[in-house]
Amino acid sequence: MVVAGAGIVGLALSPTIVFAAPRLVRSRFDPPPDTLPTRVLVPLIGVRDAGAHKAQGLLVEIATAFVLAGLAFHETTWQRLAVTAAFSFWFLAIAYIDLKYRLVLNTMSYPGIVLALAASALWLGTGAAWAFAGAAAALVLFAFLQFVGRGALGTGDTKLAVLIGALVGFPAVFETLFLGMLLGGFGAAFQLIVLRRSRKSTIPYAPYLAAAAILSIFFIRP
Repeated sequence: MVVAGAGIVGLALSPTIVFAAPRLVRSRFDPPPDTLPTRVLVPLIGVRDAGAHKAQGLLVEIATAFVLAGLAFHETTWQRLAVTAAFSFWFLAIAYIDLKYRLVLNTMSYPGIVLALAASALWLGTGAAWAFAGAAAALVLFAFLQFVGRGALGTGDTKLAVLIGALVGFPAVFETLFLGMLLGGFGAAFQLIVLRRSRKSTIPYAPYLAAAAILSIFFIRP
């Protein structure tokens, strides 16, 4: 019952990601993207009114339901379930926005970092020191990759990496970010080989990092 209930909650909340996304990015575009009608807040059905957002919106709604149901099965306490569900929802929102608009917003990253550091005490075996160490390690690693990558990674990706480091802590940050880079490599290969994209084309990297962060909760983070 708990697993099914968590899945239903995830499905009910997920349309808010699709609804809020164009409003969150409006200041970054000229002209700004059209906002979506409140009808999109109806799970699964309302996404039909999302226009060009339809496919990604349906994907994020289904993914949110499955992730929250999986967390309800995986976590052993209500406290851990609340923390992991909240951050997984946050990561799914970041992934959707980057997939749709190629942006990792400061309004998502900075509050997430602060909340992850504050929530570190709620993780078994993790304290503030390890959370800060994870964030610092992620900052150093991705700042270096951003410098040598010459545009392959953006500043938004680095801030997201810091958020992930603050959440999973040290040393799990290295496994998590490596998994994100591995998933990103598979995504790039898929674009080149299957979709026949140019080598100069860019891919949204945040969805892969966000997926790695969620997977780390299940398989890496104790």
